[in-house]
Parts: sequence; structure tokens; C-alpha cells
Amino acid sequence: MFNHFKGFKKRHFNIIVFLVLVMGFGIIGLFTPKSEAYIASENRMSQTLPPLTKDSLFSGNYFGAFDQFYSDHFVMRSKWVALSQVVKKYEGIPSKDNVALIDFAGANVAGEIDETHTSGEAASKDQSESDSKGQSLELQNWGKLLAYEDKVMEINQINEAAIEHYTSVINNYADRYKDIQVSVLMPPTQIEFLEDEDYKSLSDSERESLDLVKKGLSDTVDFVDVYDSLKAHQDDYIYFRTDHHWTQRGAFYAYQVLSQHLGVTPKTLSDFKIDAYPGYLGSLYNASQLEVLKDNPDVVEVFRGLPHNQMMSLQGDTYDKDGDVYIESYLTDSQMYGIFCGGDRAVYKIETQNHSGRKILVLKDSYANALIPFLTELADEILVIDPRMYDENIDSLVSDEGITDILFINYVLVNRWDGYGGLYEKLIQ
Repeated sequence: MFNHFKGFKKRHFNIIVFLVLVMGFGIIGLFTPKSEAYIASENRMSQTLPPLTKDSLFSGNYFGAFDQFYSDHFVMRSKWVALSQVVKKYEGIPSKDNVALIDFAGANVAGEIDETHTSGEAASKDQSESDSKGQSLELQNWGKLLAYEDKVMEINQINEAAIEHYTSVINNYADRYKDIQVSVLMPPTQIEFLEDEDYKSLSDSERESLDLVKKGLSDTVDFVDVYDSLKAHQDDYIYFRTDHHWTQRGAFYAYQVLSQHLGVTPKTLSDFKIDAYPGYLGSLYNASQLEVLKDNPDVVEVFRGLPHNQMMSLQGDTYDKDGDVYIESYLTDSQMYGIFCGGDRAVYKIETQNHSGRKILVLKDSYANALIPFLTELADEILVIDPRMYDENIDSLVSDEGITDILFINYVLVNRWDGYGGLYEKLIQ
């Protein structure tokens, strides 16, 4: 009987300790300051506290957003996530080919998901149909990475409702700025060129995604299709293995296609001196923590020989002592991709000494960063806006800066979910 009582007390003690820990962390989390922050391992901004409104409360959206907000600001979140990734290394679909599916909560775009579009007419179709693509975020490979040999890749899932929203907003830009050439440049990712069809089939065709974008754009919008050029150079070092971005070599091949669209003869590889900086471990290494990536870090290539340029704020303050599109200090930082224009900024301007008469407004995600330096070959001025950080109306900027071209640069996976269309919409509201 004594042993039974002793066991009873032990069980209750364990329960009490568990509840104290859970409730303790919860209470501490509620009273911990929660400012918006960049989550490097997931390449996104943390969720801000959602406003409590009648519509958001009764639609159920408020509690979903609050849950994400609380999760993003949980006590010692980064340490728990790192521990989780250690455990998850042993999950997925391990095989003799050193392949696995890895959970991934991050996103390159870090945009807001507009549920009015993901749950609209297209999303109301029968979800049980096996061939239904992109109608719901509850998809087999949503939020997954494919680890294949010594590289990790994001997986594409076609979301036709998101693509329709994205293209309709760009068409609105073309209608709004009738005297300005509006163009879209949308790079595919490296999973599209994976030669192992068994594992490539885990990802929806990016060629199909691009064709849907092209089909949705009006005749007045120029679709700069860089797919074939990247495919022709797929054996070159055009994508990082540890990061979701392309390399500057990949961006160079896109620059050549864009130049031809603008009626400019592009430079060739031999026109540049290419410096290589080893030791880069990118966003997908941070997300996966795979030893095979750590043992085989990437090399960051930087194309030297661009026209003289000055990168500055709208007030004329340069971001680096040299004021150049390459911020050299990032080469000694863990975020080496930041050498290209210093990473993502809300808005900045680049002035060159060209006399082309062309002034380009770039609306972008972080894929654009490696390409923007090449635009100094094509324009007198480049104005760059990241809609994830800038939400003011751009009409006066377009007018005051004398913009002649608007160029949207987003990687193809931006339309796995609906968010970027809404971000671009805010800029012209």
C-alpha cells in the first residue's frame, strides 16, 4: 500500500512539474516583448500581433494569425527549432540515395497570405479530387524541402488562384502606367532541372507555373522568359546547394535574356572578372542543419567589372563607404548572399553613368538581389522596392523619378501561396 501511495505521489509530481513548465513558458511568453524580427533560419519576418476585429474573430482568421504570432515569439524559439531539426533529420523518406523530405516553415517571400484568394472560387472545388493542384494549403508536400545528395531544394506546388491574383495585379500596373513598359522576369528553381525524375516528380512542374503566369498577363506586359537559358546552363553553377537562391552566375544568364528584350547587346562571361568566395552556408542549411551541407559549403561568385554606380537611399545617403551595389562586408558574414545590394531593403536607388535614357523600377523578392547589379549595364537609374517592407503608394515616386520601365522580379515559387499579389496591390492603392 505504501508503494502504491509512493507511486501515486510520483505520478502526480511528474504531472505537476509538466504543467508548471508548460504554463510557466506560456506565461513568460505572453509578457515577453514581441517586436517584429527577421527569422534567419526560415528567411522571413516574424508574425506581428494581429488586430482583433469582428470579421477576423468570427471568420476564425484571428486565432490562426495569433497562433503564428505566439509561435514566432515563443521563449527560446530558435533553440527549440534547432533541437527539432536534429530530431527531424531522422524522419522523412530516407533511402540509399541519401534523399529525404524535410519540414520547412519558412518562405522566401515572407509575405502575408491573403486567405480571401486561397479560399475563393478556385479553392471551393472538391478537395478530394486527386488531380487538384494548389487549391489548398493542405497539400502533400506543402512546407517541405527535398534533400537530395549534397543539396536541398524547395518544392513547387501550383496554386492557380494565387497566380491569377498575381497576374491580375501586374495587369493593373500596365493599365495604370500606360506610358511605361511593364515586364515580368520569373526564374525557376533548381528542382526543376533535377535529372532524377523519381524525386523531381515530388514537385509540380515549374514550366507549367510559368506558362500559367505568361497566359494570365495582358499583351502589354512583357514576359521575360529565362527558363530556356537557365536550362541550357543547368550544369553550370547557377544555383546554390545550401540556399534557396540562384547564384550570380544564374542571374547573369537571366541578364543576357533581359538585355535582348530591351534591345541591348549583352556582355559575355569573358567581359567580367569573377571572384569566388568559399564557405557559404545558406538559408536551407539553416533550415535543415544537414551535416552533408555543412561539409560541402557553397561558393559565392561575384562578377567584377560593372559600370561605376552609386547605391543610396532616396535622401542620397550611400549604404557603404564606396556606395557600390556590392557590399563587401557581407563576405565575412554568415549571410554572404547579402553582398548583392546589401540584402533586402525597403527602398533604395542606384545611379550609374550610363546615358541610355532608361530608368527602371524594380519590384522584387530576394532573388532579384543577384540580378540587380547587372541592371547597371542597362539603365541610368534603378529604383528598387521590396513590397514586404515598403507599403506606401508609389505613384509620386514613379513620376518624380521619371521611370521608363517597371520590372517585376520574383522567383517562380512566389505563387505557391497568395500573398505577393496583395503586397503589390498595396503599392498602388
